[in-house]
Amino acid sequence: MFKVLFTLFGIYVLYRFIFNFVIPVQKNIQHIKKNFDDINNRSRSSDFQEPKQSTKKTDERVNPKHNGEYIDFEEVKSK
Repeated sequence: MFKVLFTLFGIYVLYRFIFNFVIPVQKNIQHIKKNFDDINNRSRSSDFQEPKQSTKKTDERVNPKHNGEYIDFEEVKSK
């Protein structure tokens, strides 16, 4: 009798483990892989479709134009 109860309890624990842990984890892994592949495909396709940025914008970043004068910074002391 004890052996039968122990076996039934083991089957129940195994059932709960498989259906409450293994299957949801497997579904989440598949979902994450699908999303990752979609993101990679979008980024690869956008690399070929979008034109490269012009060098004029990068030149402006390197040599910014200084319009106006320097404003000195004052520290505000907190109480």
